[in-house]
Amino acid sequence: MMINRKRDKTPDNSFTRMPRTLESTVFELLTLMLIIVLWAVAVLAYSHAPEVIPVHFDVKGNANGYESPVSLLMVAAIGTLISGLMLAAAYAPKQKSKMGSKINNYAQMVVVARMLRVMAVLLVTLFICIEVMMSQPDARIPKILTVVLVALIVATPIAGAIAVSCKR
Repeated sequence: MMINRKRDKTPDNSFTRMPRTLESTVFELLTLMLIIVLWAVAVLAYSHAPEVIPVHFDVKGNANGYESPVSLLMVAAIGTLISGLMLAAAYAPKQKSKMGSKINNYAQMVVVARMLRVMAVLLVTLFICIEVMMSQPDARIPKILTVVLVALIVATPIAGAIAVSCKR
């Protein structure tokens, strides 16, 4: 990975932005594909939705809150906005992240940027699950998607740990 250090460093030699890499492009394309799926589900569900749809569910999966079908489009818009902000923040994690600890070197910036990109993908997947559950509350598909999402969330840190140990 080539880094133009003059452009990427401030006068005090601290990195201020991340360069564009193949990894960032892959995550952005994956997120874009998932956003397209999110909007496809939202528009399809909106076109077939009744006047009132369930939007909140209890622990057993029973609907206990209802809204108009416009909420399907609002969920897609919020998911798109949040994931886009995560991807944008990955290019300047030192300025955008307000964590308890400081980012002191470039390796830490790479880890934070990767974390933000993975979170963008997981959040879009979560919003797809929400859309499907809102559009088909009694079907098995939402339950299966929820299991898949939980598996992705559990697998992400495991895959990260494997990737880090393989680099050593």
